[in-house]
Amino acid sequence: MTRGVITLGIAAVCLALASGAALAETPSAARANELAAQAVRDYDKAVSASLTDSAAAAELYRSSIAAMTTLAESGIRSPALEYNLGNAYYRAGAMGRAVLHYRRAARLAPADADIRANLEYVRHRVEPYLEPDQTAEALNDLAIWKRLPRATQLMLVVALGVIGWGLLAVRLRVRSTPLFVSGAVAVALALIVVASLAADLRSDRQRPEAVIVDGSQVLRRGRGDAYDPVINQALGPGVELRILDERPDWMRVSLPTGETGWIAASSVAKV
Repeated sequence: MTRGVITLGIAAVCLALASGAALAETPSAARANELAAQAVRDYDKAVSASLTDSAAAAELYRSSIAAMTTLAESGIRSPALEYNLGNAYYRAGAMGRAVLHYRRAARLAPADADIRANLEYVRHRVEPYLEPDQTAEALNDLAIWKRLPRATQLMLVVALGVIGWGLLAVRLRVRSTPLFVSGAVAVALALIVVASLAADLRSDRQRPEAVIVDGSQVLRRGRGDAYDPVINQALGPGVELRILDERPDWMRVSLPTGETGWIAASSVAKV
């Protein structure tokens, strides 16, 4: 993870806001751009200060994060903003929040190389590092449409459906094998993509993805500190998991390695 990549990411917030593309239900464009400029200014100052004054750098990182968080809470959903929050939290030493915001950025822009690179970089610095399911990762890599944002996947389904059924309708009037094959392939692809998208949405609803953001947590066999640990090693900030069940103070979760158990709900944030 280089400073050049991070600095370019921060600048992308201003570019997105200046274009007006990222503004949605915000108090004002002027205020949003003011906050974005503050985030960039404080971030750059923090990077410089980190060489000589760690306390000053920490305060500047907090200021940059606060400005970007205000933007996010005002209704802006932008991969650049989430990416930059990840950068700032990483620099500030908040590994859990860094992973959380990189994950949110990756959901909005799955094919972005910088987001993917920074996420993988930080993942390998989480304690413990839990190897993801290689089979699931390989299947996701083969499903190239998953590199698109979900809204774009839906548009792809509509486009393939219109093209496919249109070609099949023409085939009723014109006898042509290529027309039939092309239409059938387009319809089949639309069905595959929509089934994949529906499965992902159902999984997110039933087993939402989450990240441990605060403190090290012990995965326990029941809801309470008196229960035995499932694994001996504590789960540090940045560990990714899926939520299987939610109670007022505890969550039943599954790890990428397959273990399930309970952890304190206050330590977890959903992607």
